[in-house]
Amino acid sequence: MDINKLPYFMDDFSDHSNGWQLFTEQNGVFQYDGNALRAYLPVKEAEAITTPGISLRNSVVDVDAQKVSGPDDNYFGVLCRYRNADNYYGFIVSSDGYFAIVKNIFGIRTVLSDGTLQPTQSIHQGNTTNHLQAICQERSLKWVVNGEILAEVQDVDLIYGQVGLIAGSIDQPGVDIRYDQFIVIKPK
Repeated sequence: MDINKLPYFMDDFSDHSNGWQLFTEQNGVFQYDGNALRAYLPVKEAEAITTPGISLRNSVVDVDAQKVSGPDDNYFGVLCRYRNADNYYGFIVSSDGYFAIVKNIFGIRTVLSDGTLQPTQSIHQGNTTNHLQAICQERSLKWVVNGEILAEVQDVDLIYGQVGLIAGSIDQPGVDIRYDQFIVIKPK
């Protein structure tokens, strides 16, 4: 048995006491929904983030995410090295088939993967489930969706922080995303 492949943290969201920061605010919601965690953004141009309080330098974050309802022009995904809402790496996809690795530093967002969101056929569009995996290892940031590597970049601005989930609305309100099977392992 390879001890490096054992999960550092697992959550199928059936235990509602695993430390996730839940909230219901005017701009966004992160709450349990049965055996899942659900993000809802009732307004346009909003972002919601939650973490289970686990900080790591290097991590592999896996989760299944599904758009439940709302516009396909949205974004959702995972975080690594999250310090606060102004400082993190985000690995995002949209229900209309776009992806990016983004960096927020002091509240300024930069798209690290090719400078802009990129389209791909690898993302299951509409109200379907996508398997998301972000690998944050030393200076390498790799974004894998449904088993396909979509982007890999190098960056050193953030070296430590929490893992988590992110969802956002763009031009329309009502983005509704469901997350399941959240797993974190430490890469070799």
